[in-house]
Amino acid sequence: MKGYDGLLPPSALELFKAIDRTHKKQKFIIPVAHASKSIYFQDLKVVNEKAIFLVNLSDRDAGDPIFSDPEIDSHRVVRRKGNEGIEGSAHIVINLESVRPDTYAVVIESSAGLSSSRLSQFLGLYVRKAKKQFPSDFMATDPSGEMDENGNFKKIPIMVRLDLLGQPSEQLIRDINEGTLTGLEVISVQPSPNKWDEHGYVVEKSHTSTLDISGIKTSKDKNWTILGEVFKKAAKKNMDQIRIRFKSNSGVSRGVMIDPTTGKTLLDDAYIKKEILDGFRGQLQSAYNKINVELTDRMFKYIE
Repeated sequence: MKGYDGLLPPSALELFKAIDRTHKKQKFIIPVAHASKSIYFQDLKVVNEKAIFLVNLSDRDAGDPIFSDPEIDSHRVVRRKGNEGIEGSAHIVINLESVRPDTYAVVIESSAGLSSSRLSQFLGLYVRKAKKQFPSDFMATDPSGEMDENGNFKKIPIMVRLDLLGQPSEQLIRDINEGTLTGLEVISVQPSPNKWDEHGYVVEKSHTSTLDISGIKTSKDKNWTILGEVFKKAAKKNMDQIRIRFKSNSGVSRGVMIDPTTGKTLLDDAYIKKEILDGFRGQLQSAYNKINVELTDRMFKYIE
């Protein structure tokens, strides 16, 4: 979450409590993929310094599940009924004690159909619904210092944006160092007063600067170090994103978006650091009705 123009966003605790109250007031089911899938909160808890979300996906495009035992040549199909979809779940755990201003540590369970980009869109939609349900929770002191009729600082409505940033995997750093950089763009998504028509209907929402990287195309094994210097420069200039294009040593063209302030990847599951958890007391399920406490306790250990 970022505060712009002197506006102070609510803390994560305040924001997620508003989302919790919104969910308890009305369960919103969000259609995605041309309404062939539905995504929704199945369970959530916001307590003290922790937030735990269980986000479920009902996929009506998926085929009926088949169970088999090849030893006895057995195959069994479970037919769905009515508007049923194949269910999947992803747990999200958040430490509500910020690691930096407006920045919080998060761990997300990997689940088919619930990518970080889809979860980010879902949370963004829920923030907007929370604002509609509880507008008083989305107010900030007017940075102009203007007073109301009672002599108190005037409050103005604000909107909050959530960005899910991933810790870059070793694979990303290795692919960039061993590959060849092919493109580098620095992006500002801050609204600009620049108008592109006479009436002001068309305005500039973002600005992209393309950097000349001809001098570093052959700097293999040092590409990531050089990019780190670019990240620092971009952060000082208050730029929001850096798009890196590169070709791996196997000749595959790839691209990734980086937040220059943190050096973390933006919504790119292929290059987000992952850990495998095993040794659970029982077999894990592909979907849940309630938060799996054993699983979320294990997930929290990575951010405590």
